[in-house]
Amino acid sequence: MAWTPRGQWCCYVCTLSVLATLLWDVNGIRTGLVVNRTSESVLAEDNYEKRNHAASAGELALGPPKKKTKAKVGARCEPVLDNEADLSACREICSTVASLAPQPIFPLHFFGGLKIQKRSKVKTPQDMLEKIGACQRQGDIDCLQVKELSMDEDKQWIRLGHIDGSELGHFAYPLHAHAYFSCYTRTKLPLFKAWLVHPALQESEEREKREGNFKNPSREDPLYEMYHSKVKDEFLTSGDVSGVWSEYFGLDQGHWAPDAAFRQDKAIVKTTYYYINVSPQTACLNRGNWEGLEKQVREKSVSLQEPLQVYAGPLRQLPDTFVRTKTQRDMWRHLLDFWRVASEVLMETFSETKDPHWVEATWLNDDDSVGHCILRAKKANPVRDERFPDFVKLPTCSIPKLTTRAMLHKISLFLMTEAGAYKARRGVRVPMGYWKVVNLPNNKYCCWLMDQTDEVAPVSGEACLATIKASSWGTQADEIKLFHPSVTSAGDEYCNAMFTPNPKRSVNCEFKEIGIGWRGAYILREGQ
Repeated sequence: MAWTPRGQWCCYVCTLSVLATLLWDVNGIRTGLVVNRTSESVLAEDNYEKRNHAASAGELALGPPKKKTKAKVGARCEPVLDNEADLSACREICSTVASLAPQPIFPLHFFGGLKIQKRSKVKTPQDMLEKIGACQRQGDIDCLQVKELSMDEDKQWIRLGHIDGSELGHFAYPLHAHAYFSCYTRTKLPLFKAWLVHPALQESEEREKREGNFKNPSREDPLYEMYHSKVKDEFLTSGDVSGVWSEYFGLDQGHWAPDAAFRQDKAIVKTTYYYINVSPQTACLNRGNWEGLEKQVREKSVSLQEPLQVYAGPLRQLPDTFVRTKTQRDMWRHLLDFWRVASEVLMETFSETKDPHWVEATWLNDDDSVGHCILRAKKANPVRDERFPDFVKLPTCSIPKLTTRAMLHKISLFLMTEAGAYKARRGVRVPMGYWKVVNLPNNKYCCWLMDQTDEVAPVSGEACLATIKASSWGTQADEIKLFHPSVTSAGDEYCNAMFTPNPKRSVNCEFKEIGIGWRGAYILREGQ
């Protein structure tokens, strides 16, 4: 049975005034180089023939010296190319959004990175809560609030309670790394990401090479203290990703803040190759329209000779625009079946070089009960079941059921692993889709929605923003004001000219064909 902490849970009520200026503000939305600059001053300072490409001591000169001003109450979140910048406004907004955004049902072993030795000592739900540093009573602080926890043989999940968006809530971590601000969370995804695309970093002939290899910050890096030191054994490592995400699940280590936008500065490029800047993104999307939009944003910054602020984040729920037709749902059916086979193969044939990985799905039913299953083969597998005896009675996902129009709105997906010799279990949430908004001159913006099958939704302007609010942060469109009333859509003609989605999907989107070697061998055996 599901366990519920004692005490009545009260509804969290907070003011939404901070969110009125969450990402954008009518004044000075163009630059991001200095907080609280007016539109007029930006135009005066930015309109000269070339951004200074050369700088002393190897540092970029990006226009006039930055003023050291403190963020005002209600100030916008504006990352700058400066690791010492005051981003208190971003942190305040991050805390507020974390407190508001509904969270999915999590697999039982998502949090804590518990090694097999610790898991063997977990006998009761209270033991589990203690091991992952969760709260047991309303009013507890400095811990992760859990509303329900199930450890039954056929039900293993965690349902969070009210999220304290501050550092005491142990869920959201505001991070700033030179090029970007991330409202990062223990889902291994940000609630939102913000970064600056500056023309001076796009025009130089001397471009840094791709860093290539993702990693975590060193222990001396301030970022390590901000996040990694607080969630030991829970954060992503190279062993979780290398040789598995791409080879078996068709997932790229997708950048949130792209490295290509900062290639003139080696130090900045390096920070884009931290795992905190990674999303498990299908190669289908990452090498398709996602990359295409990134390129067009860089070109637009150069053509306008204007710095552009970019904001992005995961879609918490898949909007209906992505699942209306049978063709769309079939794409998702093929993708989930691809991941089902990968899960089965890695749970059965794990080795010293590849840890077992599997995908779990969770959802809330209309009666508020929890749904949970594992993507794997329907038939019993003695090798797999001996390796994972605690999973034997867990429900196996029905792909046809998960890919109905109604269910695709509800499900959340998690890529789980049992890592290393100590068999530490942890996971990363896999977004169903993404949103991206680009601030433009003259108080305009363009907005896009994409899903993992590389489809770009035919939704723009206010409808796009309303979808982000509802599908990412769980609020109704009229409850939260992302824009000042004077900030409006640039219009379909302008935004379509800036970026026209490629309707032709690449070979990376042929999910029925990916991994034909190992996958084909398994499917033949499965059919016997």
